[in-house]
Amino acid sequence: HLDRFHLPADLDTVSAHLAALEEFAPEFVPLYTVSALETARVAVSRGSLPRERYAELLAAFRTALRAGKKGAKK
Repeated sequence: HLDRFHLPADLDTVSAHLAALEEFAPEFVPLYTVSALETARVAVSRGSLPRERYAELLAAFRTALRAGKKGAKK
């Protein structure tokens, strides 16, 4: 959905998606991450997502990915 990103609702959705993927299909987390960030990058280039919001989304993915890596080491 490139028309508008609505943070923090989008961050909540992303967090829910990542949690589900981490539990049921962790092998898809990298694909989901790349797809979501590329979609957001296109939205920034089109002017429908402010750069600050992109930075928030990127930070959320970094946090989730770090948490996933820590959980995988247990």
